[in-house]
Amino acid sequence: MNTTTSSIALQAGNNWWTGTITIKLDGSIDPPDAPVAREGNIYKLIKNIKSYGDGIIVERDNIVIDGAGHAIQGTESIREMCGVCLFGRINVTIKNLRIENFPFGIFLNFSSNNSIYGNIIVSNKDTGIYLNHSSGNIIGENNIKDNPFGIEIRHSYSNSILKNEITNNWLGIHVYNSSYNKIANNNITKNGQSGIFLELTSDYNIINENNILLITDGIVIIHSSNNVVSRNRILSEVKGFNGIRLCGALNNIIAENDIENCGFGIYLYHHSDNNTITRNNLTGHRHIAIIIEQSANNLISKNKVKSNDLYGIELASSSSNIIINNVIEGNIFGISLDASRHHEPSSNNVICENNISNNQVGIMVGSSHNIIYHNYFRNNTEHVHSPPGLQNTWNDDYPSGGNYWSDHECVDKYSGPNQDKPSSDGICDKPYVINSDNVDRYPLAKPVSSITLTPTPTATETIIPTLTETTTPNTTPSPISTPTGTSTLIETSSPLPASIDYAIGAIVAVIVVVLVMLALRRHR
Repeated sequence: MNTTTSSIALQAGNNWWTGTITIKLDGSIDPPDAPVAREGNIYKLIKNIKSYGDGIIVERDNIVIDGAGHAIQGTESIREMCGVCLFGRINVTIKNLRIENFPFGIFLNFSSNNSIYGNIIVSNKDTGIYLNHSSGNIIGENNIKDNPFGIEIRHSYSNSILKNEITNNWLGIHVYNSSYNKIANNNITKNGQSGIFLELTSDYNIINENNILLITDGIVIIHSSNNVVSRNRILSEVKGFNGIRLCGALNNIIAENDIENCGFGIYLYHHSDNNTITRNNLTGHRHIAIIIEQSANNLISKNKVKSNDLYGIELASSSSNIIINNVIEGNIFGISLDASRHHEPSSNNVICENNISNNQVGIMVGSSHNIIYHNYFRNNTEHVHSPPGLQNTWNDDYPSGGNYWSDHECVDKYSGPNQDKPSSDGICDKPYVINSDNVDRYPLAKPVSSITLTPTPTATETIIPTLTETTTPNTTPSPISTPTGTSTLIETSSPLPASIDYAIGAIVAVIVVVLVMLALRRHR
């Protein structure tokens, strides 16, 4: 993950000017004695500024505000003041400033296609950078620390938040009712409440390749859909709260993330349905690596769930999910089917083609009416713990078969549904008895070939949907045309494409439902 930090050196000494600077619509500077040198459309500070109101008010489009390493310092005397204010502005660049002690460091309201980069934004009383009804902006390579909110995005679309250092804020990045934004390659460390928080129909956003060191939650998605959370590195130093948490969130993709040492690695609850959790590495979590609670029709596939303190994967009062082709190794409990949390069963789930190895208990059964087949049970202290009276199906029909059990004394001399015809068929001649209510009728003589020990993508394989230029929200602005003086980051970047092709997510959801229904119908 490449991140770039700002290297502004604050101009020292008594080099201060007091007041508010306005860049007027006609390009003039008010007051005329303000410490700003103008060269065409570039406005460069030549002194530090202290203000009892706003710092700089921009009324002109297509200009560059270059702090040249100087500071704008507020006095927090009026709540709505800001260090740099853009209202209805287009194509303004703000760079190389230190902004501190305002309610809002930089405030964009109904402003589009602006660039904010290379700034230090520290110790403001509300928000470091605030976007309201503002779209197509790029916020990059800033150092944003010690604010209540690092970056706030409200009712805003198609913004890019790239390569920022976001540290020691109460909340790192807050996205509210905002869609089609990209948050990528940021270092987001030790923010008190959450690193990244999406809520209230913040849809079709991409959260990609961020490095998050968390105190409480890493990434939170509340009542928002069709987001992609991919290739992030999420670590807790204290085995704290949640790496990724979803509540009432639908059709999201959580893929190829490395999540370590949290309380819960990935936590879906309160009707978070039709999500895909795939190719993640989850290790060292205090409680549960992946928990699905009161949620349905989720796909959990090709994850590596290893060496967690208690549970690898738990379904808690959750039905019609698929757990397929995961490596679940070295946990106390590999998989749990729980009904105790909400006194509702976890039923109609399919668990297949998983490598369940070296756990104390491979599967802890607390619910009935699930189908469990084609799994590889190896060297668990107890492969299955199932109390009397609970009944699940432990094999597919013949000749597909059941599971591979490392402690089963398998002889394969016969074939057929009743194992009474001469010749081997890859199915053990005798069933594997878990207890009187649960029997694998067709235990496998060897693991199925689709089971994998290292679920990592190949060089040419990816699950991240492609971005396509299709339908755009009405608020999406035209492409950026940056003035002279912008950074390489801004010049080589473009606004996030207006729409994301999520056909793959819809297909996965349909497949999940169809497979569950067909599998369970066969075994009734």
